[in-house]
Amino acid sequence: MFGLNFLLESGDPIGRPIALNLLLREGTNANRAIAFRLLAMHLHADADTDECEVVRGGLYDTDVFVRAAAAMCAGASGDEDLARRAIAAVDITEGEVALAAAKGLSAGLGQSDRHLFPALEAAFERVHRRRLASNDETFVYTEAYLLRAVGHATSGSRGTSEVQRMALRALFDAEHHRPVLITGLELLEQSTPDEGLTADLRWPAEMVRDLAMVLGVDDREVQQRALRLLVRGAASGTTA
Repeated sequence: MFGLNFLLESGDPIGRPIALNLLLREGTNANRAIAFRLLAMHLHADADTDECEVVRGGLYDTDVFVRAAAAMCAGASGDEDLARRAIAAVDITEGEVALAAAKGLSAGLGQSDRHLFPALEAAFERVHRRRLASNDETFVYTEAYLLRAVGHATSGSRGTSEVQRMALRALFDAEHHRPVLITGLELLEQSTPDEGLTADLRWPAEMVRDLAMVLGVDDREVQQRALRLLVRGAASGTTA
């Protein structure tokens, strides 16, 4: 275990084949959990067939820490089947697994995954509700990583109203949850044209309420970002 932890801390790329070799040979739950974390560190949407196979098996392991680490690998793998499994894992009751899956997705998704947006949107709605209901930091970070994953999957899609709506919804009660606040603003900035929305696409008052609340955050840079977004997207006559 010491050697695996050393590789995890060092980031040495030799850790990737070592992790796969251990996972192919089974090993203890503790070693398998670390090996999956080590593998996840080195995956950049480029998992090979053997890696995908061990990750797929790890998603059904009896140990929650193994499942969580495997879910992170699934999100980062670049394999569509595993990406969809990671999105589904975001919605399960175990917070550790949901957080790990979202973190993996934030590292593994890209523009070629734009078609996964409906599944990501459904997962966001459920995670968002869980964050509001529990106020648990685990779901704060899960929502933030999921927003970042959506941003990577929809990059280059400026003017996409459904992405803007998601970002605006994420800002509800986010003033004291900085990870969600910042990733929500990032997603809204990314999806809103610099020149502003046309009059027929601008956000009505009920949609900008939570964005307007950000103006009260004790952070001048965040206030300015929110104000610029209001200028770019809020309907004429909307008051903050």
